[in-house]
Amino acid sequence: MSSFDYDKFVQELTDSLPNPEYEDLIEPIRSPPQDQKPSEFAALAATNLVEELAWASTIDDATLCATKRMEEFENFIRSRVVEEARQEINKGRADNTLLKRAFVIQHQRQKKLEEDCIREFDELKKLVSRYQEEVKKLEAEKYALAFHLKRAHSTIPGTLHQNNIF
Repeated sequence: MSSFDYDKFVQELTDSLPNPEYEDLIEPIRSPPQDQKPSEFAALAATNLVEELAWASTIDDATLCATKRMEEFENFIRSRVVEEARQEINKGRADNTLLKRAFVIQHQRQKKLEEDCIREFDELKKLVSRYQEEVKKLEAEKYALAFHLKRAHSTIPGTLHQNNIF
């Protein structure tokens, strides 16, 4: 796909004039600045085309001139659309790269959080097991102390049981 060549276009326009003394009458078509809308450029191109067609000597010359200019204008618009599409694609790729990076970071954080939770859960399970064993040990000691206390009360002669005071 060829892009619009301004100098070539002006040269063809000048060469197609029937009389070189009229060159200064036709304003050359220029590429629109970035801030100029395509519709403004189209209006300028159409004005220049009409002026060029006015200088055509035959219908065939006018048709050939119009066909060339329309093809050039179509190529210009096509190249502009392709460039805009490229820019959008590049912007989309940059956004996609940024989102991928954010996803990876978020995934790593989530994975680390899960690992920390699993490690903490395992530590708490061990702690609960240890405390359960300690509770069982203390209950056994309590039972043994209660048993020894009861036995000690029953073997001491002359002790009154608190329940039999009266």
